[in-house]
Amino acid sequence: MDTLIKKLCNDLTVTDSEYVGDTMELHVEYVPEHISCCPKCGQGSKRRHSAHIRRIKDLPIQEYKVILVLNVREYFCDNEKCPQKIFAEKYDFLCSTGTRTQRLDDYLLKTALDSSAIGTERLVREKIADVSNDSILRIIKKNASDKQ
Repeated sequence: MDTLIKKLCNDLTVTDSEYVGDTMELHVEYVPEHISCCPKCGQGSKRRHSAHIRRIKDLPIQEYKVILVLNVREYFCDNEKCPQKIFAEKYDFLCSTGTRTQRLDDYLLKTALDSSAIGTERLVREKIADVSNDSILRIIKKNASDKQ
C-alpha cells in the first residue's frame, strides 16, 4: 500500500487500512521527519498545536473505492513577525476544494469531456467515487477558466 501512496507524495505513509462495504479507507499522514512550513512567512516548524482528520476521495484500487483519511497536523509559527500563528500541513496532490485528489479530478474531467456530466456521474458513482454531476460541472468550468 505504501508504494501506491508514495505516487501521491514521497513523504506520506499508511498508518492503517480498513474496508467498509465497497470502500477501502487508507489512514495516511506525513512521515514524522516531514517539516511543514508556514504559508505566510515560509518558516519551518516542528512545534505541534493539534491535528484534525480530512477524508479525501481518490481513484479506486482493484474493485474498491478509496477514501484517504488524512491526519492533518497543525503547527505553531514561531516567527514573531508573522501574522499567522497556527497553520495546517498542506498537501500538493489535493484539488482546489480539498475533497478529491488531483488525479481523480483529472480522470473526471477527461471522462466528462468524452460524454456528459450526468453520464460521468453514473459511470463513476458505481465503481470509482461518489461525485455529483454538479461537482463534475465545476471541474469542467474550472478547467476552462484555467486555460484562459
